[in-house]
Amino acid sequence: LLCIILNIVIPDHNAQGVEEFNVQYSSEFSRLILSAFVRWDAVHYIKIACEGYSSEHQLVFFPVYPTIIRLIASLITCLCNCITMHEAVIIGAVALNIVSFLCTLQVLRHLIPLIYPEISVSSLNTVVFMFSMNPANVFFTVPYTESLFSLFSWTGFYLFTINRELLSIIPLFLASTLRSNGILNIIVIFPVSYTHLRAH
Repeated sequence: LLCIILNIVIPDHNAQGVEEFNVQYSSEFSRLILSAFVRWDAVHYIKIACEGYSSEHQLVFFPVYPTIIRLIASLITCLCNCITMHEAVIIGAVALNIVSFLCTLQVLRHLIPLIYPEISVSSLNTVVFMFSMNPANVFFTVPYTESLFSLFSWTGFYLFTINRELLSIIPLFLASTLRSNGILNIIVIFPVSYTHLRAH
């Protein structure tokens, strides 16, 4: 909601060297609401989801996220054929990110007490609230990979913490298919795994 309001109130500046994409909107109201989510790297993901890879510089954006939002958009257009595919991709991406973010908060709520058993309920609630209200959480709503990446990474950490090491590989692998720095998740689990192997 804040993205939409600020997009209406604050005029765009003339950014240089930013990827452009001519989104097809079905109405002026749709443009007013959805254009807030077509900014910066979100343009690349939406464009790839709609048209596939068309230039070399797009290769830094992994294909899993655009593929997922394309599939969601296909479902949306089947249920509601009064919107364009471009609009469906944007709506699908935002919906996916909001749901992923809410699931991430639940994983966080279960993970923190496992790492810090002495944490109080009020402190836990404060941590979750601060995470959900931090200024950077806009990236968990707009069509970026942060929301899904966090969900997969923290789910992997949670499964690893409850001694489901083999199962934790799946979400950690999925996280690395969204962002290249997902491979760095091994820094979190490798020391524990190495210590465990040495103990046996």
